[in-house]
Amino acid sequence: MSEQGAAQVAEGKQAGTLIQSVSRASAIMMAVAESDAGVSARDVAERVGINAATAHNLLRTLLHEGLLEKAPGPAYVLGPAARVLAAAASRLRRPPQAFHEALTGLAAETGETAYLGAWSGDQISLVESVESMHTLRLVPRPLGPEMDTINARATAKILLAYCPEDVKDSVLDRCAFPALTPATIVTRAAFEAELVRVRAAGVAYDREEYLQGASCVSAPIWVGSAVPACLSLHVPQSRFAGQFERLTEATVRYAEQASVRSTR
Repeated sequence: MSEQGAAQVAEGKQAGTLIQSVSRASAIMMAVAESDAGVSARDVAERVGINAATAHNLLRTLLHEGLLEKAPGPAYVLGPAARVLAAAASRLRRPPQAFHEALTGLAAETGETAYLGAWSGDQISLVESVESMHTLRLVPRPLGPEMDTINARATAKILLAYCPEDVKDSVLDRCAFPALTPATIVTRAAFEAELVRVRAAGVAYDREEYLQGASCVSAPIWVGSAVPACLSLHVPQSRFAGQFERLTEATVRYAEQASVRSTR
């Protein structure tokens, strides 16, 4: 284990003992889940920072439990037990508690309408919201898929900026790029250029692109090296212009707090 990983594990002990073998097994499962082609034992050893013998022992155990299975060649892929877990997670009607707490914390600190956006299969959806406490506030957007207007949504920008290339292409192939306001991005080339800027900045904006008089900021929630969800604020432009930096900082901070990072 690296010095940084050891320090992170030590910090975790403040809330209770962390089991190193479980942490390593979790890291292996995340590595396999994030790879379309699966991973080899050598990949596992390098990514997790363990020797070859330990990698093989962990992989053998995960195979025995059905969480992994052997693909043709040297690769390991998700097994039937992992698919059961994935199916159970997809049936949950509520977001993870850490995501919910970040959403409510962001809304309470800023006083603005906050949204939790997430992938639902191959669709981008708003899954939870907290309404602004201000007298002057925007009418809450309905929860559910927002695929028809992804070219105007900060939520969609942040999720598309970090998703796999084939997923992004599939979504954009179905987008008509409607002009909702004079500021809306209406061509695929311009929108893809915007996604490059979003990825570089780590934050996305809708500056009166969806609705005139309203702006939005969105930041990614990381799980391992993937971005399955994001936090967003939807704010009247009259307030957004004067509090741009504060609202951006808060959104990024709460999204980071909700993120799940490896402790190795």
